[in-house]
Amino acid sequence: GCALRVPPSATRMDSLSAIAYVSSALGDVSEARLEALLVDSRGFNLSKGVTGVLLYHDGKFFQYIEGPVSGVEEVYARIKASRRHFGLVELLHERIHGRVFSEWSMGFACAPRNFILQLERQRWSDVSAQLTSGAEVSAGLDFLLQFWKGSTRGMS
Repeated sequence: GCALRVPPSATRMDSLSAIAYVSSALGDVSEARLEALLVDSRGFNLSKGVTGVLLYHDGKFFQYIEGPVSGVEEVYARIKASRRHFGLVELLHERIHGRVFSEWSMGFACAPRNFILQLERQRWSDVSAQLTSGAEVSAGLDFLLQFWKGSTRGMS
């Protein structure tokens, strides 16, 4: 399962960060290759206290990760070093005050290509300011959350 119990040390409000990016797959991505990537990512993320989601469509990836600053940086360094993709474009890289995908060590959904392209064009800045005291989230994060709630309805 994808459920992740976050270690108490990882829930401190002042120690969380989030990163969102898009990239393109290198070569063909078979279902087996995608499954292997998810199994590997979920295990590593779990060990670092990192949660998030990965969207994929026809060679295009979007990923949002969140968690303790050090864990997120370790996961991101691994992502940037991966030879499975290229053309990484960072959309967000900042401190946050709370998680939005706390139950997913690496949630996954296939998303329409136009949705991933729309995610790229959303405003991602100021997420940290907007996550304080239940304020509105950024346009990008809101767009992602609406899709995620619709695509995972009934999945536990």
